[in-house]
Amino acid sequence: MADLLIRFDDASLTSFSWCHADSDTEPGSWSHLEQSALRELCQKYRSIVILLPQQSVFLSQVELPEKSARQVLSSIEFLIEDQLASDIEELHFAVGGVTADQASIAIVSKDLMDRCQDLQKENRFTATKILPEIFLCPWPESVIDSEVHIYCSGDSCLLRYGLYQGVKCPSMLLEQYLNIIDSETSIKKTIYYCAHEGECGCLKVGQFNPEQSLWAENFSYDFNHAIELKQRQYQSASPWLKLIRIWRPLFFVLLVLVVIFVLNRFVDLEKLSLNLDEIKQQQHEVLSPYFSEQELAGGSLKGLLVKALQKNQSASTSKGLLDMLQEFTRFKQRFKAVQINQFSYRNNQLSIDVSSAQLSSIEQLKSALESGVYTVKLENLTIKPELSSGRLVLGGE
Repeated sequence: MADLLIRFDDASLTSFSWCHADSDTEPGSWSHLEQSALRELCQKYRSIVILLPQQSVFLSQVELPEKSARQVLSSIEFLIEDQLASDIEELHFAVGGVTADQASIAIVSKDLMDRCQDLQKENRFTATKILPEIFLCPWPESVIDSEVHIYCSGDSCLLRYGLYQGVKCPSMLLEQYLNIIDSETSIKKTIYYCAHEGECGCLKVGQFNPEQSLWAENFSYDFNHAIELKQRQYQSASPWLKLIRIWRPLFFVLLVLVVIFVLNRFVDLEKLSLNLDEIKQQQHEVLSPYFSEQELAGGSLKGLLVKALQKNQSASTSKGLLDMLQEFTRFKQRFKAVQINQFSYRNNQLSIDVSSAQLSSIEQLKSALESGVYTVKLENLTIKPELSSGRLVLGGE
């Protein structure tokens, strides 16, 4: 049982009655306050139940299909759309009392639920439950068919004639409402509950004399079978979940940026890998005339070249050749149309015989090499319609 019950007078939520009740004490009498006193009142209680005015809540029952009943509950509003005067997009649907073939639902406007949520934020409290007002009227486990339980408070009454069925009416119209219910269910028993002592004895209900009348000190409120309105988008969330919802758009943008960054890095690495493979292939083509396929496949190309040069030249000559080969390879990878036929190194000069079907490719390669650190000459140029060839000489005077 809740510590504090807040019962709003109407849909404006500007005034309310409150009652203290918990599992250890009987409910006290109701006191009336304005909304301005709500924050101070709620600070005194650990658990709060909000009761929305019954005239703003419509109760109904829906027959469920034999198959896929559970799946239907998620879209139950479409089963009763024809019974409603308002657009279902403007209404909130809460489900309770689900059996194998039937479900009870409470329908309230989203505008009222939103104002209720805003009211909690403004007054810095969170309701434990938000319920239709009808569930103030007790409905004991021992109830029999065709019973009507009537909760009287001030100038209004709550009439409950089923576990999830009931209406609210002015006290002066109680007899007329009972006549309507009697015409549908043939009332056999009426029980009255009064919020204030003495109210039950003053009621004039014609033929519907109470078989039992109880006032607040003699009964307790039980919301175990009430329809909780805090469902779907109005469910309470943990502080962390609320924070995630607030920052969700930013998290999404950050996630997209991270994915783009990772993909770009992957693409860059892939390009570097392709360039490295291409350089290795060009080095293989240059060195293949001087080493066997087994030697080229089994070791580092640079290591093989250094080892061969160490046998025939000094360390400085070896370094010069390596630098020139590296320089030539760096520029050559941009000119795939140029073929390397052979190369030789003598007197600090690297001579490379090249050929291409396009003379412009050889000339462009020479121009590119001239932008490097070595002098470049094109010798023995032979121009033929089908193939042009020449010798590129790097280094020297």
